Amino acid sequence: MFADNTTTDKDFIILEYNIFNSSTSPINDFYISLLSDYSINEDSSNRLFTDVESQLTYAFDANNNIYTGIAAINTDNFISRGIDLSNYNGNSSDINLPFTKTEKADFILNNLKNEAGLNGNGNDIAGFSGTKITSLNSGELKNVVFVITAGNSLEALKENISTASEAYAQIKQSPENEFYTTICKGENAEINPGNSIFNFYSDPTGSNKIGNGGSFLIENLQNDTTIYYNSHDVRGMGIMKTAIINIDVPQDSFSISSNPLYLSESSDSTVTFKAYPSNAKSYNWVFENGLTSTNQNQTIKYNQEGYYDITLTIESPFGCENKFSSTLEVINRPNKPDIKNTYYEVCKNEDLEILIELQEELYFFRKSDMNDLISSGNKILISNIDQDTAVYVSRKENNIYSEPVKIIIKSYQPNANFQFSHNPDPASGASVLVEADDNTHVSYDWNINGLLLTETPLVQHEILNSEDQYFELKVIDSMGCSGTIQKTLSPRELNVMIKDTILICHDSQVVKINPDEEGTYLYYTDSELTNLVHKGRYYEKPLISSTDSIYIVNFTEFHKSSPQKVILRKLPESKPVIIANNESLNLASNKTVNLTIEKKEFVKYQWQFPNGATATRLQIEYSFSEPGLYSFSLIGTDSLGCNHTGFITIEVVNEPLLDIDDDLTKLISLFPNPASDYLFIKSEKIVEDWKIIDAAGNEIENGQGNTINISPYAAGIYYLIVNKKALPFIKN
Repeated sequence: MFADNTTTDKDFIILEYNIFNSSTSPINDFYISLLSDYSINEDSSNRLFTDVESQLTYAFDANNNIYTGIAAINTDNFISRGIDLSNYNGNSSDINLPFTKTEKADFILNNLKNEAGLNGNGNDIAGFSGTKITSLNSGELKNVVFVITAGNSLEALKENISTASEAYAQIKQSPENEFYTTICKGENAEINPGNSIFNFYSDPTGSNKIGNGGSFLIENLQNDTTIYYNSHDVRGMGIMKTAIINIDVPQDSFSISSNPLYLSESSDSTVTFKAYPSNAKSYNWVFENGLTSTNQNQTIKYNQEGYYDITLTIESPFGCENKFSSTLEVINRPNKPDIKNTYYEVCKNEDLEILIELQEELYFFRKSDMNDLISSGNKILISNIDQDTAVYVSRKENNIYSEPVKIIIKSYQPNANFQFSHNPDPASGASVLVEADDNTHVSYDWNINGLLLTETPLVQHEILNSEDQYFELKVIDSMGCSGTIQKTLSPRELNVMIKDTILICHDSQVVKINPDEEGTYLYYTDSELTNLVHKGRYYEKPLISSTDSIYIVNFTEFHKSSPQKVILRKLPESKPVIIANNESLNLASNKTVNLTIEKKEFVKYQWQFPNGATATRLQIEYSFSEPGLYSFSLIGTDSLGCNHTGFITIEVVNEPLLDIDDDLTKLISLFPNPASDYLFIKSEKIVEDWKIIDAAGNEIENGQGNTINISPYAAGIYYLIVNKKALPFIKN
C-alpha cells in the first residue's frame, strides 16, 4: 500500500497486489477483484456507475456532493460489477444474504451488470472492481494495482487516478531506499535487510533476479553499487526497496600553497600544506626534510633549494586508509634590480616614460604575480594615465625572475568642483555666490554664461532672469595639472509660506518674521521692491508703529517669487482689573483684604504681592501687620502669550481712636480714592454733617453735601468723619 498526505496525493491510496504462482503448473483465467460496500451519507440513497475509459467503478450520494471509487491502473482486462443490496426507492436487491464465495464468483463471471441504485434517490449498493489474468506461469509474478480515491466530482476522481498512476510509476522506477552503507574499496559488502526471505535484483523493475535468501553478499567490491530487493515468503511479495553501497574513495588529496616555492630577499619562505577532506579520522604527514605532522594543515619553512617529496596518509571516517604524494620544488630567486626612483607623479591623461639606468634587460609587468608581461628592456612608455597605477620590474637569471620592484605612479587631477550658495548681505540682492571647494590652486578661470573671468576661488554673480545659468571653472595646481568642471544652475520659483497678518504684543519692540519653510528670503518695506532691508531665513524687524507691513520674496532657488505682503499689527493693551473688598484698612479693626478679578478674559494669571511672593489663583486673601501703602500687581497672559499688568494700592493705617467702622463702609463709600481735586461721597442720602481731619487729628474742614473740594489739601492721608465714624482717603 502506498499513501501520502501531501497536497497532491492526499485524495487517493494505491494498493499493489503481487500475484505469484508458486505451483509447478500454469494458471489460466485468474480473477482478482475488490468487493466494496458503499455508504455515502445514507445507505439507502447511493448510486453506482462504471467509467470504462478510466477503468473506474464509482459511486455518489443522492445530492451529487461526494464521489468515491476504485480503479485498476495496470490491466487491459478491467472488471466492474454493480450490486443492489436492498429494495429501497423502487430498486430490487441482486443477492441473498449471506453472499457466499461461490455466489460472489458467479456474480463476477456471469453477471454483466455494472450499475446499481438507478431508481429514485438510489439504493444500498456495493460493487466489484478487478481484473482477469489470462495466464500465470509457474514461478511467475504479476502485479495488480488498484487506486482508491474520493472527490467532489467524476472529473476529480479521474484526475486523482492520473496523479496516482504517475506516482506509482515513479515509485516503481525509484524504489524507497532502506539500506545504505559505505565500505572501503575491495572489501566485501553484505546486504541484510531484515528477518525475512528476499529476492535481490539488479534493476528496479525486478526483471533481472540475482539472488534469493535472507541476505546477499558482494565480494571485492570496486565501485559504487545499487541493488534492489523485496521480501518473498509465505505472506507474499513485498514492496521493492533499494540498497546502496558506496565506496569510500577520496576525491582530493592535499594542496600546496606555493609550488614551486621561490626563496628571495623579502618574500616568506613558508609553505602551507592543506589536507582534504576535513572530516578524516587521522592525518599522517611525512616531509622529506625530516619533519612529520598529524595536523590537517601544516606550515613548513624552507631555506634551501631542492626537491622535497611529501606524503600524506589519511584514515577516512569509514576507516579506509588512502595514501597521497607530491613533490615540492624550492628555488632561489635572483636579486631584485637596484632601481633608485620608484615613485612618479603625472597629470591625469598624460604619458610617462620611465628610464632605468641599468646595463641589463629588465621585465615590466602589470601585476605583482608577474603573469602579465608588458615589455622588456630598460625603459617603458605608459600612455594616457587616467588613474593611480603601478608597474612591477624584474630581472632574470637562469630563466628565473627575481622578486619584482613596485614602481608607483600617482595620477593627479586638481579638484575643480564648486558650490552655489546665498550671500547673506542685503546689498547682494538677487545674486548667487559661487565658491571653489579647493582654494589652494594657482589659478581659477571662470566662464559664467559665456563671460570669461579670471578671479579668486569665490565670485558673485547677479541673476537677472529665470533662465538656466551656465558655470564652468578651470583650475591649475602647483604641478601645472588642470581640471575643469561645468555646472548648470536652474532657477526655480518657490512660494512664500507665511500668514498674511502677524499679531504682536503691545509692549514688543521687535517682531521676528519667520516663514514656515527653510530658505533664503528677501524682505522689502515697499510693494515696488525698491527698498531691500534684509536677506536671510528670517527678519527681526524693529516696531515703530502699531500697524506696519513687510513684503517678502522667496529667493531660495535663485528665482524671485511674487511678493507676499504681511501685515504687522500690535495688539492693544488690556489691563486686568483688580477688585478689593476694602482699599483702606485700619489695623485697629481689620487686617485682611480680599482681592478678585473683575473679568476673567486671560488664559493665565499671576499675582505679585508686596512681600515678593506670587500666586496664580483667581482670588486671594492678604493680611497686613504694619501700616503703609501696599501695591499689588496682576499679570494676565492672553492666548498669544502677551502679558498685561493691572495694579491696585491698599492704604493701611493703625488708628484705634478713629474707630473706622465696617458697617459705615457698607452705607457710604468715597471715590475716587486716592483723589486729586474732588472727593465724592456715594450714599443713598445727602450727608448733612461731615468733617475732615488729617492723620494727626487736626480738623481741616467741615460741611454738608456729597461733593468736597480737596484740591487745596496737602498730599497725605485724611479721614472723613460722619456720625462719629471715620472713612480714610488719600490726597495725591
